[in-house]
Amino acid sequence: MSATDSRQPSLLDPPAPARPSRPRPIPAPLARPRRGAVEILRHPDGPVEVKVSGLVDTAERQIRQWQGVAAALFLIMVVGAALAVVVVAMRWDYERGRTLQILRADLQMAQARERCWEALAQFTPRGSDDVVTPDRRDAWVARCLSTELHRVNARR
Repeated sequence: MSATDSRQPSLLDPPAPARPSRPRPIPAPLARPRRGAVEILRHPDGPVEVKVSGLVDTAERQIRQWQGVAAALFLIMVVGAALAVVVVAMRWDYERGRTLQILRADLQMAQARERCWEALAQFTPRGSDDVVTPDRRDAWVARCLSTELHRVNARR
């Protein structure tokens, strides 16, 4: 006995009987929706009558569809514009807030510097050691400014 793989047909075996082919179903033609119909009636010894049905309904339906598309586009444009305005307004407000902070800090610095120079101008020395000479003036103003800024920042 010879051992052969039962899954593989031998070349010496007769060919397997052909399977009957399944007939493929013939696709039915797609039914097109009736958009409208024109009916022509000929009366004997009379006028020809033309009846139009569905054409007006179809046109109205198409107009309503396009109106819906136009309304949706308009709504998208309005929402997009409103979103852009909100983003720009928030950015502007943020920048304005930062600018105001910087201006307030500059104003406080200038006011502190002004108070120090006024204090230096109104200073009356008690003795010769208390006289503020030009070489000591900048250090005196810097010390005064530091004290003033600590006082201003402590109030916050």
